[in-house]
Amino acid sequence: MLVVSTPEAFEDVLKNQFMNFPKGPHVKENLQDLLGDGIFAADGVKWAHQRDVARGLFRMRELRDCMTEAITRHTKALHDVLGKVCARNRSVDLHKLLSCFSTEAFAEISFGMKMGCLRANKELPFQAAFDSAQRLTAQRFRVLSQRALVPDDGAPKSTNMLSLFLDTIAKSPKAEEQLYDPAYLRDVVVNFLVAGRDTTAQALSWFFYNVSQNPHVEAKLRREIYKKLPELVNSEVCVPTLQQVNRLVYLEAVMKETLRLYPPVPMSPKYAVRDAMLSDGTFVAAGSMVCLPMYAMGRMPHVWGPDAAEFNPERWIDPATKKIVSVSAFKFVAFNAGPRMCLGTTLAGLELKLVAASLLSRFHIHVENPEDVTHEFSLTLPVKGPMNRERMTLALLQAIFPDGELSQHLQLLAPTMATRGEIEAFHTRDYVDVLYEFGGGDDLVEKNRLSSARKRENERRLEEFGLVDDAYVFPGLGRMSRLLVVDIDVHHGDGTQEAFYYSEKVAAISFHLREPGFFPGTGADTEIGAGRGKCNNVNVPQQRGVTDSQFRELFQRVVGKAVETMQPEMLVLVCGVDTLARDPLGGFNLTSDGICDCVEFVMALQLPVLLLGAGGYSGVDACKTFSAIVATVIGQRRNLPDDIPEHDFYEE
Repeated sequence: MLVVSTPEAFEDVLKNQFMNFPKGPHVKENLQDLLGDGIFAADGVKWAHQRDVARGLFRMRELRDCMTEAITRHTKALHDVLGKVCARNRSVDLHKLLSCFSTEAFAEISFGMKMGCLRANKELPFQAAFDSAQRLTAQRFRVLSQRALVPDDGAPKSTNMLSLFLDTIAKSPKAEEQLYDPAYLRDVVVNFLVAGRDTTAQALSWFFYNVSQNPHVEAKLRREIYKKLPELVNSEVCVPTLQQVNRLVYLEAVMKETLRLYPPVPMSPKYAVRDAMLSDGTFVAAGSMVCLPMYAMGRMPHVWGPDAAEFNPERWIDPATKKIVSVSAFKFVAFNAGPRMCLGTTLAGLELKLVAASLLSRFHIHVENPEDVTHEFSLTLPVKGPMNRERMTLALLQAIFPDGELSQHLQLLAPTMATRGEIEAFHTRDYVDVLYEFGGGDDLVEKNRLSSARKRENERRLEEFGLVDDAYVFPGLGRMSRLLVVDIDVHHGDGTQEAFYYSEKVAAISFHLREPGFFPGTGADTEIGAGRGKCNNVNVPQQRGVTDSQFRELFQRVVGKAVETMQPEMLVLVCGVDTLARDPLGGFNLTSDGICDCVEFVMALQLPVLLLGAGGYSGVDACKTFSAIVATVIGQRRNLPDDIPEHDFYEE
């Protein structure tokens, strides 16, 4: 296979030598079961006929009006859903929600159907996979194929895409054959699915992901919306018109930058029918496959400059005219190029901007787990996994307990960003300077500089009460004269030990696996603290395979003795669920019951307790165990069902 990566080569394949580079037999064989003879998989006459029909549709005012009305209405419904999420201080899987939105809008625009996706408690079956999509669209199309058999009775004609499509092909010479061919109709529907539903949801998901990761971009977007569409900000309207969103130049630049880095279709394979020579002299033998990597080329420095990997919307705006710069369709190939260029490019762009402007005018969208967000490599470029992984436990607890019961035991507090002054109450200025200089608000810092800053803190024997990355910054801890930190984790709590190694006020106990070569290599029972903190650091190394009963007995004996000896004012318990038996990176053989027994023992000590969750590399097991821990703390452990239900918001 030949992989090309220049705009010139893309133009050769997609335009100049278009007839020599069809999809080809290999692509058709691979896509036949899913896309059949639809426009995305077809070549030759079949492709040309569908292209001609579709081109006419996208010129129709009826389709534009239908789309605008449907998008506006479903965007308002999306507002309602997000408003309820905010009112309940909940998080939501944004990609899943946007998929529901695009399915709802797509079904109405394309088929005139109301799916009810945004009102449903979970995804409709066909949203999970294209296999389900084929089955469900076949059921839906039974009604639509019957429509073709009913004579015109004078009733108003439907203006959805499929009705317009059927009206158009009905006038063709092969109308009878096409209208009654179930395979042909199924192919049309499934290809509409690819074009309408997935690409819209994915583009919006990546848009909000990038905006969330670039606060300065979000601030600039809000300023533009406030300045150019004040009626939207002042709640005079909920959704802008197509004419209004065309004023938002920076929004268009952000959307284009998103599509550059995350194109709807990541790659496109072609087949050389005969020997060919590309404009740069590259020879392509007949029968060869040629790959057009849209995703990769969008990140290549020789195409987009040295900052190709950076999210920089300003690259799309002419500094002199303040307008969007014109870029070759063979360089910016988010919507393909040449004769196969997406016919719905203009409508799709307007739809994306309309939804984005509407949501940005009312909501600040924060992705809770950006480090987990990646993509599935498939026909399109979907987000892989949920975009709100950090709140899986809360979602599961709300699924376990009836409405209102959980609020009787828990008060949900919204997190706040720590100020520099608050951080410096626990850390030296040198240490914080390094974090700010190299972190830029993120987690990435230069290891050597950070280690040096920590070393200087230790050399000065500062009695620190926490590390920023371990979440021990907690109001009131600095006033404690005796604090006990107990860490349960398959890996030694080296950060905790280092922070408190010289403190006479803080004692730390770590239960962990220790064996040659196991990360992080610290945690020997001889590491007992130093200076005024001597004998305040206790390591309890365990062997691989420790069970609930063995661990429980040791935990109660060690922690009980420490509390008796130290008489702490408060206890911090860190529960690392990488100690569970099925954890892929663990080595213990504990169950949820074993961990909850330890929590129950600590709660019975009648001390103020700060309980923290940590570790865990099996999503489902971690979520269920954290839920069981919370239930234990609020005295509801015995009321948990034997089989804790899984929840829509998480998956293995």
